[in-house]
Amino acid sequence: MIKEKLRVDELIKKYELALAGNGMIRYNGKQAEKDNVIDELKARKSDIIARLEEINAEKEKAAADRAAKIAAIEGLAEIKKAHAEIEEWNYRFGQSFEGEYAVGGMNVGKKPEYDLKAMYKKYPAARAYLRAEAESRKSNYEFAAIGRRALEAIINNPEDYENIMATMDAEISASVDRHLMMD
Repeated sequence: MIKEKLRVDELIKKYELALAGNGMIRYNGKQAEKDNVIDELKARKSDIIARLEEINAEKEKAAADRAAKIAAIEGLAEIKKAHAEIEEWNYRFGQSFEGEYAVGGMNVGKKPEYDLKAMYKKYPAARAYLRAEAESRKSNYEFAAIGRRALEAIINNPEDYENIMATMDAEISASVDRHLMMD
């Protein structure tokens, strides 16, 4: 039984098998034809579908667990809501200057008032999460990788945010130092 499951996993990986809906399987046809395994894929179709459904369920559970960990970071939702409201207001304010009959600032309402500095101080783990998330989105692949590592570390252990941020900052600094041209 274990040997069969390993073979199914091997087929899934090697031929890039995926569920295509309606009991169909999508696969890398060129490689499967080259290796002459089409008949084996057809013979094992039900096992492959069952395993793909199992893999998808595992992925969904992992995603739900990760989302729950993120939601549990104290203050994160509150800070993100404040950022979103401020960003929305800034967008509407900028748009109020566009167009032929624009009257800048008209009908945009009052700017949302949040003390973000106080929120960051009250919720330091949430602030660390946001810093790591911003770093993970950088166009520099090395900085983005550093940010992703820090982000995952905070998701899994938000109480250790100080050490995680110190590590992230040190890695960024080391990266910058490696790429500096000295005279």
